[in-house]
Amino acid sequence: MSENTKVLVGCIDKINSEICTRFFFVDKKERIIKDITMELCEAINSFNEVAEEIRKTGEYSMIIPFEYQYGLAKYSFGCGLTHYLQQNVFKTIEERACNDGKLLSFPLSECYISMFTPSDVKDILECKGVFDPSIIGALENRFIGDSK
Repeated sequence: MSENTKVLVGCIDKINSEICTRFFFVDKKERIIKDITMELCEAINSFNEVAEEIRKTGEYSMIIPFEYQYGLAKYSFGCGLTHYLQQNVFKTIEERACNDGKLLSFPLSECYISMFTPSDVKDILECKGVFDPSIIGALENRFIGDSK
């Protein structure tokens, strides 16, 4: 069994009645790290549009209540650190985005998710916050390290 080398990393800026998170795509093998927050939120919007249409038929369909604001995904606190964004819906999110004409620049369906709380960003990544200029380097050290 090969190790999954692709990670969706959520770095939480704040947690109160809502959570604000900056998301990154990390590919350990290809040594890629990039902010994909806006792209992820747009893909989730496509997912939600289909869910709304399904709900109009009287059937249940899950909504992922994300909103893109100021470089962060903003969502309610109450259903874990990702509020319904779980690995088991990654493939559907990716498919619905593609069906909506939005090809993702990263393979969401191949990712596993890793979340960092604000104290993790400070204590583990050693960054002042999610917009600290050294956060990409910190994620590289954490997920890629010296492997080549």
